[in-house]
Amino acid sequence: MMMEEDPTPLGLSTKSKTATRPEEPYSFSGFVPVAPTPPAILASPIIRMRSRVLYLLWLSFLALIAGCIGVGVLQQDAVGPMISKLGAGISSSSIKSADEPALDQEQQLPWDSSLYLRAGATESFAENLQPENRYITSWTYAGWTNDFMAFSNLIYLGMISSRIPILPPFPPSLSHIGKGGKYINYGEVFDLPRLRRSLRTPILEWKDVKQEGSPVVDALGCWSIWAGMTTSGAYMRNTLINHLNLGKYNICKRCLREADVVGIDISYTSIPHTPLVHNSTDPHTSFWDLSSLLFPKGRKAALSLSTTKHFPSPIRDVTLEPNEQLACFDIMYFVGARRPFEWEEAYSPAWRFVATHVHWNPTLFTLAETYVRKVFGLNEDDSIPLFITLHVRRGDFVKLCGDNPAEKCMPPLAAYARRVQEIRDELRIIRSIAVERVIITSDEQDPAWWDEVKALGWSFIEHEQQGTTSKYGKWYPALIDAVVQSMGIGFVGTARSTMSLVAAKRVEDWNGGISRQVSWGRNGADN
Repeated sequence: MMMEEDPTPLGLSTKSKTATRPEEPYSFSGFVPVAPTPPAILASPIIRMRSRVLYLLWLSFLALIAGCIGVGVLQQDAVGPMISKLGAGISSSSIKSADEPALDQEQQLPWDSSLYLRAGATESFAENLQPENRYITSWTYAGWTNDFMAFSNLIYLGMISSRIPILPPFPPSLSHIGKGGKYINYGEVFDLPRLRRSLRTPILEWKDVKQEGSPVVDALGCWSIWAGMTTSGAYMRNTLINHLNLGKYNICKRCLREADVVGIDISYTSIPHTPLVHNSTDPHTSFWDLSSLLFPKGRKAALSLSTTKHFPSPIRDVTLEPNEQLACFDIMYFVGARRPFEWEEAYSPAWRFVATHVHWNPTLFTLAETYVRKVFGLNEDDSIPLFITLHVRRGDFVKLCGDNPAEKCMPPLAAYARRVQEIRDELRIIRSIAVERVIITSDEQDPAWWDEVKALGWSFIEHEQQGTTSKYGKWYPALIDAVVQSMGIGFVGTARSTMSLVAAKRVEDWNGGISRQVSWGRNGADN
């Protein structure tokens, strides 16, 4: 009798062994059935005839199996590479859709995050973590898209290290949200239940682990990538300040550096200097160098180095070694597998195995569809036609032009129009698709520039006129624009913008679309 496979993700324990996993597609790799050779001489014509019949039946059976294998492979290829701690791919048939009925408590899936905490959110994170499991977290860097990329890197590092990711909320960066914005949880933006199913791994948020507004300030030892990979001699500071109510402590604002969004007093230890590119001053390190720190031998070796720096915590002024149960890093943006900024490459593991599976929260996506229908003058029940999207980043990029005038540094709308036409031509010639509609998103504030957009016949969402911020909050103009960017069959972005980079990858992976990036920095850069 074949033993039933333990459904628990590799390296993790659950508090309930009643969890079951949906049936996986069979894997036939390495199994090649061989038909028996028909005997050359048989005792009688009757036996010979029976043998031939059996032989033909056997060949028919093998053909049936081969057909099933082919269908299974095609289905699996259509879904794309999905990775889990078990190292097995899954097909779309094994992913629970939003329309499927909820499982009862006796059938909780092993990536149900509630299985990996002692209770609901508690005042101190330490009392909520299960001693038999290991976790991993990090903090934010700069800008919402960069934070999304860093969190995807974090999830991937957790997967290869058999640790459960704990995601902090996104801070309201000035470049995307403006002043006065509030923190927004990961699950409010992205479809976490779907991501857990796709990756078949539990993913937590800090709101699940520790109570928002908790008066408890936890002490925690973390690794600093920035201190180990740069000559700054300091860990990366960020803007997660006073998100929780820490009023019972008389703490000055300058002391509230990292992660006080979750009420934590952090002591940092620098990672070993392990550049992704040999003899380079670039701050990127590798996933595998970081993963080695999360196992006893690599941790011990790193802590024994004479170059290792230790930074006391800003509130209690205590020095702690990196926590073994909850591994944490100051910044996960500058991490790669092969080269710096490899999100630009098709092979990027953080994209292929994590970020491409991070789809929008269904409520947010439905809201974005509503805005698209309004822009196109459609009724709420009308299907949305194919369209091309643009992201033209100008506001803060103009500041990078230095003494070069903006009109010579930043590309004109004509450069974007040329790229739009390239996509139209390619869709028409190669795919026999005619696409006329275009939606443009941009941070440009000049009314004259937007008049040029209207002259091109392109559509755009007027968030101020539609009262997006007053209805939904400061995050939503940027969020709706990002969702709309991902909905196109074609996309034209601005080179060196991570928002354009990620939007292009979504259009290509999710929609089978085409993308272009417009270069800038000098006159005629995109010619």
